[in-house]
Amino acid sequence: MMPTPDPKAVFVNVPFDATYEPLFVTLVGTLVFLGQKPRCVLEVREKGDGRLIRILDLMRTCRMSVHDLSRTGTPVRFNMPFELGLASALKLQHPTTTK
Repeated sequence: MMPTPDPKAVFVNVPFDATYEPLFVTLVGTLVFLGQKPRCVLEVREKGDGRLIRILDLMRTCRMSVHDLSRTGTPVRFNMPFELGLASALKLQHPTTTK
């Protein structure tokens, strides 16, 4: 059974590097200003029990998501389009609970 998403939680799928950091801080600040709760994979630490399951569980707690795929080129960032695909699959699986 899918948990009820937090109506204010927003999954953030963006690059996490020094060059993108000012945009990441701006995005997080804007979401907080708008009364939202930004969530991202930086919260998910590897413990040997499957990071993918924990990312999916985190996505399930979010009502919506933001995906910036503008920098998926070099270096190749396969995880970012993959996470967009996961979010899209969750939306198709539960269209009334995820947006």
